[in-house]
Amino acid sequence: KITAVAPKIGQSLQRLLDGQPALNDGDRTMLSEFANDTRRHLIVENAIILPIARARLNAADLDSLRSGMLKRRGLDRLMEDENAD
Repeated sequence: KITAVAPKIGQSLQRLLDGQPALNDGDRTMLSEFANDTRRHLIVENAIILPIARARLNAADLDSLRSGMLKRRGLDRLMEDENAD
């Protein structure tokens, strides 16, 4: 679902950056639904998936899981910086 809505979110936010005074009702609804969906996803991930993973996976598996999660969020450079230290 995120891949379908991401371009629309980008367009809405770009219009704001370009000086449009306010979001329209459709944009506000879309952003609100996206925020709610993302919040629910993170709750499930943090409360259910990660505790099960910690209990069942070995260190190499957890590192792989961590890398994938960072990459999906565009934060994989954090690992590169951490490994450089």
